[in-house]
Amino acid sequence: MTDTNRHRSSLIRLFGLGVMLFPLVAILFENGRSRRTWEEYKKEWEAKGERFDRAAFLPAAAPDAENFAATPLLAPLLGWHFDTTNWCMAYEDPDAARRAQGLFVWLEDVVERRTKFQGAEFARIGVVEDRFRRFPDAAPMEVRMMLENSRTNTAAGLLKVFELHDTAMAELELASRRPSMVVWRGLNPALFPESPSLWGTVRRVGAAFRARALARLRTGDVDGALADIRTGLNVSGLFRSEPSMWSGLVRNALLRLSIEPVWEGLARHQWEEGQIKEIELWLGVIDLMTEGARCLRAERADWLDLLDALIRSPEDCFSMQFGEDHDFSSWRWTPDALFRHNQLALARLYQKTFLPPLDTTQGFLDVAAVGEWIRQEDERETGLSDALLLHVFTWGGSASGRAVLSFAETQAWVAMARLACVLERYRLAAGDYPGELAALVPEFIDAIPPDPAGGGDLHYQRTDDGRFVLYSVGRNGRDDGGKLVFYKDRLVNTWAEDCDWVWTYPVD
Repeated sequence: MTDTNRHRSSLIRLFGLGVMLFPLVAILFENGRSRRTWEEYKKEWEAKGERFDRAAFLPAAAPDAENFAATPLLAPLLGWHFDTTNWCMAYEDPDAARRAQGLFVWLEDVVERRTKFQGAEFARIGVVEDRFRRFPDAAPMEVRMMLENSRTNTAAGLLKVFELHDTAMAELELASRRPSMVVWRGLNPALFPESPSLWGTVRRVGAAFRARALARLRTGDVDGALADIRTGLNVSGLFRSEPSMWSGLVRNALLRLSIEPVWEGLARHQWEEGQIKEIELWLGVIDLMTEGARCLRAERADWLDLLDALIRSPEDCFSMQFGEDHDFSSWRWTPDALFRHNQLALARLYQKTFLPPLDTTQGFLDVAAVGEWIRQEDERETGLSDALLLHVFTWGGSASGRAVLSFAETQAWVAMARLACVLERYRLAAGDYPGELAALVPEFIDAIPPDPAGGGDLHYQRTDDGRFVLYSVGRNGRDDGGKLVFYKDRLVNTWAEDCDWVWTYPVD
């Protein structure tokens, strides 16, 4: 071989070696660059007061005596681990967990929401009979008891059924005074495809106190109804101790349940002035815009922590998400840069899109902006850039937008319930409702709260029957004149684009 050929052969080998090493060098370079970019971004925003680490949002450790979730009735639902083989939650004591999960499930057959607005009525006995006529033994014991004892007074029959659960209700009422509720106990919600069943059980607990409050109002036990409302509000408040988007949404649901008997008592003029002031005080401290922002930041920290876990051990994380019967060994070769770019994109998404519409100072949500990015996300087609980013681990703009709207809607019900209480105190003093909300200030309230949907004024008008209509502009941010949109079963569809969030009283 001539010198020229040897030289050419050496150059080819060097070129081939360079081609093989170039991707490795590029990956190492990009890993380092993406890490530095992410660290610089974190440093910049942490200097402005933002927090990206999960530790900033984790609740302090709570002994069982201070943890609502650790009360004996609910404690079996805390003893679980995720079974990655069968892809389900495995309880240490399955029988006790099933009993806890069955708390108050019979209420779904007894109480239903079927009125013009927020209130509730008890299921007609004939409807319940028809439901279980063919298979009477399938009816829960509580339902059979109502069928036997509630021919003339469904509310009294329901209270008779609740007597069977006096011990459980007393335990839950006492536990609701505990200072915290810790469910995840430091576990990252983003790592688990299922939420703890404890949340569904606690929601039924809230429904039980709501149902008993409604029944007590129907039978004239106003003091008892007020105590049940307070317990329901206490339970909802416990979800603030462990911020996550899931816990925030459960809190919103519990608040709406507790507001229904408030509405019922106001509709029937059953509350006395001292009781109304108590309710006002409880509702006046609720600030769901601040809580919603904190839940968003906690959710962001959960996803960032998940991406950190993927950098450390992607196989473990994917096995937790999709089960151990899948092979994820190839993911160990995934460049760290992919996950770092996801962290940066995710943090920017929350900082530029999700958080700005929440005005925690004035207490409202820019619903028009939220509606626009929900629309954009719903219409956006998935492309290559989406495939490169791990959107499977994020809620996506559409889902996060709807979650944030839930905070605004619930805050609207809270604000309107509080104003309805003030209007009722005005009626008790003056004999009639005022012509405008300004007449309430400053004697009955220091200032009229803003509409949580957009920050404008809540709308108020007297009605011909001597009542009033109070409403928020709803999710589209536009005044539709107090318009209501209904589902086929007469429930109000507050998620409809042109449905205002309306506080009104049905006309018999």
